Amino acid sequence: MSEKLGMKLVKIGKDQSIFIGLICLHLLPIWLFPFFPTQDGISHVYNAHVLCEYRNPAYHFQDFYDINWSFFPNWLSHFGLAILMRLFSPLLAEKLFLSSYVIFFPTAISYFINSFNTDKLGLPTWLSFFFIYNYLFLMGFYNYAVGVSLFFLILGFWWRCKEKLSLNRILILNLLFLITYFAHLVPYVFALGSIGLLSLLAFFHRPRQILANFLALLLPTSLFLYYLPASDLFRSSSPKISFDRVGMLLSDFFNLRVLVAFDNQQEIFARMVMGILVFYILYSFWQEFRQIIQKGQWLSTPFLQVLILFFSLFFQYLIYPNSVGPGGWLNDRIAILSVIVLLAGLAPIEQKWMKQVFGFIVLTTVILNLINLSVSCYRLNEEIKEFNA
Repeated sequence: MSEKLGMKLVKIGKDQSIFIGLICLHLLPIWLFPFFPTQDGISHVYNAHVLCEYRNPAYHFQDFYDINWSFFPNWLSHFGLAILMRLFSPLLAEKLFLSSYVIFFPTAISYFINSFNTDKLGLPTWLSFFFIYNYLFLMGFYNYAVGVSLFFLILGFWWRCKEKLSLNRILILNLLFLITYFAHLVPYVFALGSIGLLSLLAFFHRPRQILANFLALLLPTSLFLYYLPASDLFRSSSPKISFDRVGMLLSDFFNLRVLVAFDNQQEIFARMVMGILVFYILYSFWQEFRQIIQKGQWLSTPFLQVLILFFSLFFQYLIYPNSVGPGGWLNDRIAILSVIVLLAGLAPIEQKWMKQVFGFIVLTTVILNLINLSVSCYRLNEEIKEFNA
């Protein structure tokens, strides 16, 4: 018994070491070069600099800007960067903020995955590293990037305490929603919808438990309804839901275009990641359905609940327009949520040789993808230096 326990502890320790090592490696593109190249990121840095130095007479910012203190989303990165700028230079503050994102992103997804199955410490969590430097993040959408992490943190926390929602847990859940609201509205709304759907699936035979979970979401729902009339989401026209772009969206999804931002090399790695996911999903189908048939359980299994949540998100990805009001890239935003949701449904690989081979392929691809990203960052840094000269 003690030998088995010791082997399990060694196994967990090894997986944790790989996880921490991958986080450290993914911090390198931020710290190896003077600039981290994104499209809109520097705009967030500038806005945060204005907030930080707003009352500094040397800048005369008050002559040109008025701060809008309304209770609306997209504040998180600006406040975070402004606080860091009290101690560090703007570019160093950005590096520290981005580093916290790189650490938080896989940690939140790992927490989400292990909320559904505590045995999934290894391979599925390693797959999350492919999505750190995604297209939306490299576009400089810092608030949304943090919001993705918060989306999975909220779902993981709710899943762990859904059976016994004490007052303290409801307060923590609502606090997480409040932080997500100030990050970005899309993960906030989809977290509400996802918990609602999972509540119906998990407690379809226990209506009182469904009601208790819905009541726990009363404040976050009220906040969204409070914001909606004052927003400009539907001022121009209501969003058009259609199937007109299904072919293009299917192509983008299965080619994982949400991972492509810099060059054609990233397209190759995106297809490799999709190949890895398809193999792992098919393996998980075989493993999970075999157990479901043996046990005679269907909707009560986390695997099927995660699968239904994925198809719900995927369907919305296919029918929603690219923009609602001033907000764009809606399909890409939903795509990354739906793909990562699938990681919680992946089954542990039981065959030792298969796990070793597959683990080697995943880790090798993760590292090669990171090297390719670093080369792109180096090339873009040369261009940025020339521009700033």
